Amino acid sequence: DCDWEIIADNPNYNPISITTPENPAYVIYTSGSTGKPKGVVVKHRGLINFLLFMEMNVFGDRLKSVLAMTTIGFDIAGLELYLPIIKGGNVLIVRSTDIKDSKKLSRFINKNKPTLIQATPSFWSSVVSNKVSIPRGTCLATGGEALYDDLYRKLISKSRSLINLYGPTETTIWSSVMPLDEDPKKGVALPIGRPIWNTRIYVLDNSLEPVPAGIAGELYIAGAGLARGY
Repeated sequence: DCDWEIIADNPNYNPISITTPENPAYVIYTSGSTGKPKGVVVKHRGLINFLLFMEMNVFGDRLKSVLAMTTIGFDIAGLELYLPIIKGGNVLIVRSTDIKDSKKLSRFINKNKPTLIQATPSFWSSVVSNKVSIPRGTCLATGGEALYDDLYRKLISKSRSLINLYGPTETTIWSSVMPLDEDPKKGVALPIGRPIWNTRIYVLDNSLEPVPAGIAGELYIAGAGLARGY
């Protein structure tokens, strides 16, 4: 109460935003292939590009209520926290203790009925092995590791919609998308799909030249999602 006079002296209109697309949206630490933690500075440009693409081209009405169970130290939490909000949806935050208890997680999911759940293949394997109940209409998204045919078949039996995602932290959360609806070959990792808006993906050889179709090479990603310094 003693601050009312100070508050009254301030303007009653919104401050002018001086943020630009090149300003940092967040910094997140990742070890990459070096094993030494490094702060990756992700720009507003890359984050907005990612969010709008996912809203308009991938998830749409499935953002009505999104399960948020990823730690904020892992960049894919950005999908769970930001994406439903820009669509006017709900963020369903799960307690960390409930995530580790399959019965509590099942109760939470079936009580709140999320329209979208995102997790890594490792976590989905745990969900399947612990028989966590998921409503049939829920859209499932997975990424962060290779998705193989055996887990795919178990997940697709739980949902009519399964989406495979790929992307390193340094290119803003996810860089490519693959809706999955075909029966994969046994023992084969499922494809990572095509790049999102304003993103280019190349498979190159040691001389940084494109390799022919079907030939192994290194994956290079370019475009709006690149973090500062990349």
